[in-house]
Amino acid sequence: IALYKTVKSMGIAGNFYTTLDEACKSEKIDAVYIITPTFTHLELIKTALKHGLDIFIEKPVSLTSAQQKELANIKTDKIIHTGYTLLNNRIFQAVARLIGSKIYGKVLSFTGTFEHGEVFGPKKGWMFNKQFSGGGVLMNPGPHFFSLLHLFFGKPKDIKGVINKVYSPDLDDEVRAELNYAGFSGKVFLSWSVKGRNVAHSKFVIKLEKATLQTDGEKILITQGKKVATISPSQLPRLTEPIFNINPKANGEAYYLENLAFVEAILGKKAKVPNDLKTALQIESTIFECYKMCKMSEVRQ
Repeated sequence: IALYKTVKSMGIAGNFYTTLDEACKSEKIDAVYIITPTFTHLELIKTALKHGLDIFIEKPVSLTSAQQKELANIKTDKIIHTGYTLLNNRIFQAVARLIGSKIYGKVLSFTGTFEHGEVFGPKKGWMFNKQFSGGGVLMNPGPHFFSLLHLFFGKPKDIKGVINKVYSPDLDDEVRAELNYAGFSGKVFLSWSVKGRNVAHSKFVIKLEKATLQTDGEKILITQGKKVATISPSQLPRLTEPIFNINPKANGEAYYLENLAFVEAILGKKAKVPNDLKTALQIESTIFECYKMCKMSEVRQ
């Protein structure tokens, strides 16, 4: 009720329902955005499909590996897109193309970091309750970072590392892991407890046979010996015009593109997207593998 009053106070007209079932019985709905806490996703997806709705579901889609298996077995012809926004970032897409083209040779190794200044002590709310969120930094902001790992390198063959509980007794606050692929490996660090990092930040350094790529989603640096070239978004083609970029500093263009793709898919204009359900489940399977294979330790501040 409080949320409904807040939405109304913003000048947004709409009706309020306590369940999706109730809304579907009272309204004519073609598609639904599920942007509720992770523990509600599975049942809402089932309900939406029962009513024949196309679905946009926020990340992470699944709470547990068991839920993931159940979602993988769902048979439907309805559209299901997921909230892996960074997969629509032009710079990250360009990095993936450079790697895939092998213009600079094969991948030799990489490092990746995700940093955010969000947790510096015990916190309350569903996101900080493992039963409702599935975990800590790996399951909450981490899926965006893992979506990029999947975009660049695919699924790792093996994972090992350490998960640190720093401030939260039941949650992962820091993760250091090594991901092994066919012919190369990479080291990653994730933390949502980095002071001064008010905006989430992902960075990659990728060593190829003939060059090193560095990117943070805002530009690409290509280093070959003493020669350094820069690729900025303005040098890359846009997939559509115009772009409604409500927040340039927080991937506004990528948010717009993923929403546009969802609408176009419903209208039958666009079929293939980088953030479909199958891709989301592959991304999240790597996260669940991290929980399974990395050692848990406790570090107190």
